[in-house]
Amino acid sequence: MRTLDRLDRTPRLGINGTYQAIPPIGAVRFTGWAAFVNPPSIQLGGNHWKAERFGSVCEASEGRVQSSSTTTSREAKKHMTDLVIGIDLGTSGVKALAVDSSGKTVLEANRSYPLLTPQPGWTEQRPQDWWDGVQGVLSEIAGQLELSQNIVCISFSGQMHGMVPLDSSGEVIRPALLWNDQRTGDAVAWLESKVPRQTFIERGGNPPITGFQLPKVVWLRDAEPENYARVRHVLFPKDYINFKLTGQMHAEPSDASGSNCFHL
Repeated sequence: MRTLDRLDRTPRLGINGTYQAIPPIGAVRFTGWAAFVNPPSIQLGGNHWKAERFGSVCEASEGRVQSSSTTTSREAKKHMTDLVIGIDLGTSGVKALAVDSSGKTVLEANRSYPLLTPQPGWTEQRPQDWWDGVQGVLSEIAGQLELSQNIVCISFSGQMHGMVPLDSSGEVIRPALLWNDQRTGDAVAWLESKVPRQTFIERGGNPPITGFQLPKVVWLRDAEPENYARVRHVLFPKDYINFKLTGQMHAEPSDASGSNCFHL
């Protein structure tokens, strides 16, 4: 993995599957894709969850959920049912499913959160609302688990293209701009004046459009310079939740391709 602490001054899109700046828009750090490694543990509703690698393996400290490292008799393991938790961070709410190896839904939970529209055509959400919702659905599922049910991993999907700006401490600077936000028309025009549209398409697979992430960063630079000056990291919505769970900042190729910063 490579990171860029200052956006490059040359008009190129990326190197070796990592983010790299296109135009010179200032000091923002974009982090490329990599596995989750040695993340911290977190507390969710009395249960102790630990995320590891891609599967985000989790374990509970109260004996309700046991990890493979827990001392458990072989006989007991034969009667355990492995479950995978899938979390979808949507625009209107978050939903979690616990699914067994046959694909059957065993448990589910959901939470809603508000959509902010401070001006016509603008759409925002508070990342804290997402995080509260995720903690809520995980705690609800954990509270329904039987002793014979074993969570083996957590998987994420979610709304794309949103911009979550973070400062050097990983704190959210302002509400996130969402995928359907339309305030960035001038930023799109500015980007295309710096890098030909065809170059964007050839290197990143997509031209700049109002919903994508990089135009939002340019808008922040122009409209809210005091907030922009604090930005050190920019994450997608579901990657912000992964960061809260693991302490690691990463993206994956499908989301990254909608950033206008990712070289395919």
